[in-house]
Amino acid sequence: MPKNITIDLRLWNTSGIGKYLQNIIPIVIREFKDINFTLLGNKNLLKSINWPSNVIAINEFNTRIYTVKEQVTALKVIPKDCDLLWWPHWNIPIFYKGKIITTIYDAFHLRIPINLKNFFKNIYTRLLFYFVSKNSLLTFTLSDFSKSELTELSKINPKDIHITNLAVDKEWFEFKSNENKIDMPYPYIVYVGNVKPHKNLITLVKSYISIIDKIEHNLVIIGKKEGFISGDKEVQKYANLYPNKIKFTGWVDDIDVRSYVANADLMVFPTLYEGFGIPPLEAMACGCPVIVSDIAVTREICSDAAIYFDPKNTEELSKSIVNILSNTNHKNNMILRGTERSKDFSWESSANNT
Repeated sequence: MPKNITIDLRLWNTSGIGKYLQNIIPIVIREFKDINFTLLGNKNLLKSINWPSNVIAINEFNTRIYTVKEQVTALKVIPKDCDLLWWPHWNIPIFYKGKIITTIYDAFHLRIPINLKNFFKNIYTRLLFYFVSKNSLLTFTLSDFSKSELTELSKINPKDIHITNLAVDKEWFEFKSNENKIDMPYPYIVYVGNVKPHKNLITLVKSYISIIDKIEHNLVIIGKKEGFISGDKEVQKYANLYPNKIKFTGWVDDIDVRSYVANADLMVFPTLYEGFGIPPLEAMACGCPVIVSDIAVTREICSDAAIYFDPKNTEELSKSIVNILSNTNHKNNMILRGTERSKDFSWESSANNT
C-alpha cells in the first residue's frame, strides 16, 4: 500500500503563508509520485486546482486557526491511515499521536508578542511552540535568522530545523516598467506590505514628510490597512496631513502589485522584524532599487544589492532616499546588483530542499 502524507492547506489563499504553500506543495506532490496525499482545507477551493493524480482526497477543514475547536476538528479530518502529517504553521494539533512535521516562518510571536494585553493568548502561543518542539520530527523555516530565533526562543532542537527559502515568482523577472501602467501620479516611491507596527511604516512616512519639498515623488503604500487588530493608526494620522502626496491603494491583485513596483523609482522596506522578507527581492527582479532596514534577516537576504538604514533613524532614511533619487549612476548600479541577487532564489530550489 502507498504511504499517505496529509497536509493542512487552510491558509492556501493567505498573502504570506499562501505564497509558500502555492509554490512548494504542488512541486513536492509531483515529486513523490508513489505517495498518496490527502489535503485539508476549503474543499471547493482546493478542488478547483489541477492536482496530480496522487492527491487522493480533499477533506473539508475550515475551522479558524488558534482555537480550541481547531484542535478538536483536526483529529476528525486527519485520515486514520496518515503516515506523515505536514502542518505548515505552528498551530499544530497537540493531541495528534502520529508523525508530524511543521513549517514555522518566523518567531515573531515569541520575540514580539502582539497580544501583550491578552495573557491567555500568549500562554497558548507558547504552549503550541512547546508541542512543536516535543512532537514535530522536523521543522522547516525560511532563513538562517529565523533558525537562530527559533533556537533561542523555543525548545526546538536546531538539528531538527531545516531552511527552505522563499523565492521570487518568474513573472517578476518578466515584468518591466511602462508595462500595464497604473493610474498613479508619477514619479513615486513605493512600499509593499501590511500596516502593522512591526512593519515600521511610520518611520517611512515621517522620513518622506521631512523631504517632501526636496523631491517630486509621491509615496504609494500598497497593502491592506483595514482589519488588523494591531494596525498602526499613527501612520494614517500622518498620511492624512498630505492626502495628495501619500496614497493608499488598499488590496490590489498580483499583476497590479507588479505594475506599481516596476514603475516606481524606489522601494523602501522599513520593517523591524521578518522571517524572510520577499518584497525587496521582487522589486529587484523587476528593476526597482531598494532601501531596506538594517536588520539581520535583510542583510542575509539582500546581501550587497540593497541600501541599508537604521530602521529607528528617520533622518538616515531621508538622506538615503534623496541620495539614490538624485544619483542616476548609483541607482543604476543598485538595479544591476538587485537583478543578479534576486536570481539566487527559486521555488524549484526551495522545493528540492523540502
